[in-house]
Amino acid sequence: MTTTKPRSRAAISLPTAVLTAMCLLPITAGAQIFVTNYAKGTVGEYNLDGTLVNAKLISGLAEPIGIAISGSTLYVSNNKIGTIGKYTTSGTTISAALLSALGSNNSLCFALSGSNIFVSNFAEDTISNTIGEYTTSGAVVQDPLITELAGPQGLAVSGGNLYVANSNKANGIYTVGKYSTSGAAINPALVTGLDGPLGIAVSGSTIFVSNFFNGTIGAYTTSGATINRALIKGLDKPGGIAIAGSHLYFTNAGKGTVGEYNLNGTVVNATLISGLDEPIGIAVVITSPSIVSTTQSTTVNPGASAKFVVVANGTGPLTYKWELNGTPLKNVAGNLSGVTTATLTISRAKPANAGTYTVVVSNAGGSTSSTVMLKVS
Repeated sequence: MTTTKPRSRAAISLPTAVLTAMCLLPITAGAQIFVTNYAKGTVGEYNLDGTLVNAKLISGLAEPIGIAISGSTLYVSNNKIGTIGKYTTSGTTISAALLSALGSNNSLCFALSGSNIFVSNFAEDTISNTIGEYTTSGAVVQDPLITELAGPQGLAVSGGNLYVANSNKANGIYTVGKYSTSGAAINPALVTGLDGPLGIAVSGSTIFVSNFFNGTIGAYTTSGATINRALIKGLDKPGGIAIAGSHLYFTNAGKGTVGEYNLNGTVVNATLISGLDEPIGIAVVITSPSIVSTTQSTTVNPGASAKFVVVANGTGPLTYKWELNGTPLKNVAGNLSGVTTATLTISRAKPANAGTYTVVVSNAGGSTSSTVMLKVS
């Protein structure tokens, strides 16, 4: 099996991991992107700006494909041997074969939802593939949960629904199906007219689907309406898709890269990460901001200076906004500076500068605030 050169359009052999809502839970502040390298048998770790943390965070894997995060735990599928392993986000093995005896040498993709894992078992050129449900401790919930699928690959869970990318041209099926997480069919052909759908991710009421063969990512509503079949195009074997905040991240297996785009399809950085070897699965984590400390409230004489400093953690970039008595501040020459930074300086203080100062720290994962008082007397 070759991930970048499928034997035919009838049988796609490049499956993908999917980011689900739980992937937005906080983990370590410095590492936000995890990518599986199918050819090298590794999982790499990167900062959100694409800089390398650890190219071999996890190694010795057997054709790793799917990857997802829950809290401080990573789950990775081994396509070649039909297993899903469990690791810490620092790379320590918890269980190399949490789930075993799964389908191998085909597609072994999965999605997490709370304490459950949904796993696709794809045997090429049949219409009797399945999805099984397991717990994150490795127990079987129901297997099979869903049957009579045709090449299930990418999976995503959102709003109590399970979205499945079916890629089996031999039987004329290139679709996204919609099911309840209890296995009931809602619409097995929710989205049609695709070209090798692999990666799938959901943000709000929008489904994003990567098309391996025509190098595009399309956008659709969760009711199946087309928004833009080629929202992003010109890609080279796009695979896994992940959404974090207002950004879309995906792997380009053909180019060995990870791209970053806005949800409207505009490019942020087409080669955010490069030099990879058949990257397939991707998971992205945004750590919401938290305030570590702020300068204490103070009193100054008229004409004196005061400075308020906030120290915050979280996935960058962090933005800062200072307010006085609920009103956003603007820099004023000779009086106020740093109103959108971590340090607010009040020079030549006057009575009008007295009051309650609030700093709001934000990033793609949310915002937090802290208040201090300034008296001028």
